[in-house]
Order: sequence, then structure tokens, then C-alpha cells
Amino acid sequence: PGGANLNGTRTVAASGGVATFSDLSLPTAGDYVLSVSDDSLTGATTNSFTVTAGTPATLVITHQPLDSAAGQTLSSVTVKVEDQNGNPIDGTSVTLGIASGPTGAAIGGTTVVPTTNGIATFGDLSFTTAGNYTLTATDGSLAAVTTDNFTVSPGAGANLAVLAQPTLGTAGQTLSPLSVSVSDQYGNPVAGALLLYTQS
Repeated sequence: PGGANLNGTRTVAASGGVATFSDLSLPTAGDYVLSVSDDSLTGATTNSFTVTAGTPATLVITHQPLDSAAGQTLSSVTVKVEDQNGNPIDGTSVTLGIASGPTGAAIGGTTVVPTTNGIATFGDLSFTTAGNYTLTATDGSLAAVTTDNFTVSPGAGANLAVLAQPTLGTAGQTLSPLSVSVSDQYGNPVAGALLLYTQS
């Protein structure tokens, strides 16, 4: 693989016509062929061999969720499964869940994704409950990791609902309070709305 390094003792004196390299290691997974040389002899190469990803494996969030609006798809969240040298590990699946968020909130979209080249990409996540969230990524017995905090704001469009109706009043006197809620299509309160009360 490009950029791979061969670690260990790479120059060994022959003993009885044999040079033994006993502490070589390759931190980068991939397919290899090693070359052997001596200044006075024709070089030789080994057979091709494969170095697989090592253990233990860890989870790393490589793309964090960004702020969004209720009902909208989040930007892609990506989680890498890698060994201690950063080599990707396939053949596993990552699960996303809510670590913190509003009571009753649920994730829409695909929450269990298999790794490709060590990466699990969550591309269709959404929330209908506005609030502040963090997500947690898990994979079997591996240590869970948590995303940065992100915010889901109320969605587009607003609905009005009268919560407290005016009652009979006396001419010239203040009516009982009129209370109106403003919410998006998912019932999330919308702040900052300016309402005009008119007589119909």
C-alpha cells in the first residue's frame, strides 16, 4: 500500500549462510511483496502475502451531525471502525442511537449500517422533535462513542391554535387573556412569531 513502512531490523548479518529477520512488522494492512538484497548478490523477492487489520478495534466519528430543522434530513454522519494503526475494519455493522435529546424523540431513517472500507455512512437520518441532541455509535462489544451536540430547530410552516378563549366582557373593560400557540407541522413550538389579533 502507498506510504507503508516496514518496521524492525532490516539489515541482518548471515550466520551459517542464513540471515533471519525476526522482528519485522507492517502497521498498514494490505498485500505485500518484500525484496531482499546484498551488495554483491542478485536480489530476490518474497511471495505475495497479506497483512490484515489488527486488534483491538475502535470506533471513530469521522463526520459529525450538523444542525438541521425538524423533518429535514441531517447531513451524513460517518463512523469508522479501525484498528490501533488506523486500518479500516470491514465485516461489521455500526448502530446509531440517541445519547441525549428531548423526551420521546426518535430517529427517522436507517440506524444500522454495515461498514464499507471501514466506514459506516448514515445518510438519511431525521428528527421531528426539535431540541438539542447527541448521538451514540455502537458496534458489538466495542466502546461506544458519542457525537458532538447538534440542534434540531422547528420545521418550516406554522400552525395556530387558540388555547384560551375570550369570555364575555363588559364594554370598555379588558377582556380575559387570549392565549394562542404557534407550532410547526410536528407540534414543535415556534418562537419569535408576531401575531395580530383582529375582529372577524
